[in-house]
Amino acid sequence: MTQNTEKTTRGERQAKMFMRAMLRELSANERKGGWLGRKRRQHFADLDYHVAKLKAAVRTNDRLRLLEYSADVANHALFIADDWGVLNLEALEE
Repeated sequence: MTQNTEKTTRGERQAKMFMRAMLRELSANERKGGWLGRKRRQHFADLDYHVAKLKAAVRTNDRLRLLEYSADVANHALFIADDWGVLNLEALEE
């Protein structure tokens, strides 16, 4: 039995799984166009819309949709952070 010196925490594993869900949603919605160039108020309207969908999934205990909608909410938070200039996506891609 080999000892794993690079142990990942449960939180790290969950974050990676959630990031994959976010990337799936970005890919699935790519046909809708990107978030760049959208009006800032539209970002918040979209976020509110997706939060409402997430709340409905929680109420109905729809676990599959709960992950999908959670990823949508996170992606819209990403769009807002990027639009306000707190992310340097080019530096992250390097």
